Amino acid sequence: MITITPRRLQMRDLARNIYQCTPLKMMFVFISLCFMLMAVCAFRPASAPTVITGADNGKTVVVPSGEQVIIQLPDNAGSTGYTWNFTTSRNQVLTLQNSAYIPPSHPMPGAPGTIAFTFLAHDSGSVNMYFELRRSWEKNVPPAQRFTVTIQVQSHGTGPSHR
Repeated sequence: MITITPRRLQMRDLARNIYQCTPLKMMFVFISLCFMLMAVCAFRPASAPTVITGADNGKTVVVPSGEQVIIQLPDNAGSTGYTWNFTTSRNQVLTLQNSAYIPPSHPMPGAPGTIAFTFLAHDSGSVNMYFELRRSWEKNVPPAQRFTVTIQVQSHGTGPSHR
C-alpha cells in the first residue's frame, strides 16, 4: 500500500520553483500581471464631483484638478424672469461644461427649481466666482440676490481638502 502525505509548500520551495521557471514563463507571468494592473487602474471609480450650494456663499472650496465642480442655486426663471449670471476673476482655472435646470421634486405652480452650473477644474490656482440673480430687461437695478465663492484648484499631488 502506498501512502501519499501532502507536503507543505515552504518559502524556499516557492523560491526554487520561481527560480527554475524558464524566461518565457516568467515573461508570460510578468505580462499577465501588467495587464491585470492596467485593468484595475482603468476601472477605478471616478471621484464624485464637488457640489456647491447657496449655503456656501462667501466660502472658499478646495478641489483637486481634473474634478468637476457643480454650483447649484435656486432658480425660478420660468415664472419670475430672474436668471443667474456669473463672472469670474480668472477664467484659466475652471471651464464651464454646461448649465442645466433641475425642476422641483414636487412640482407646484411657482415652485422654484435649481440651476446647476458644471465646471471642470483643470489648472492650479484660485478663482473668485460672482453670481447675480437679475432680470435681463431691468437696467440700473441692483440684483435680487448675490452669491460668491472662491474655488482653489490644487494639483493632484497636494490632495483634496473640501471646505
